[in-house]
Parts: sequence; structure tokens; C-alpha cells
Amino acid sequence: MDIKEARKRVGISQAELARRVGLHQSGVSRIERGTRALSVARLRRFAAALGLSPAALLDGDQERAA
Repeated sequence: MDIKEARKRVGISQAELARRVGLHQSGVSRIERGTRALSVARLRRFAAALGLSPAALLDGDQERAA
């Protein structure tokens, strides 16, 4: 599952996700569009903010974080 899909399933805005991960909303938008890369550390922050495992954001596994 990609970040945009996960964010919408959780029911939060880009602005709220940005607040949770410590970015500006425009940064979240660029990441969702694929024009900004994610570091491993940032991937972990996004996964935690969305209640998912990092693997779920990488390979489409919809497993919730433990």
C-alpha cells in the first residue's frame, strides 16, 4: 500500500500526517507523488504515524504494526 492510500484509509489529511512525522504538508505531497525520496528513518516515522509496519508501505503488505 502506498503512503497516500494508507493516509486516506486512516482518514487523516496531508497536513495531519505532516505534523505527525515532522514535515511540512508540501513535503508529504511530494513524497506521495514520488518526487521526493524517503530515507529508512523517515519511512519508519511514516509507518508509525499510519499504524503500519514499514514493510506494509514498501511491499503492499497491509499488516498493522505490532
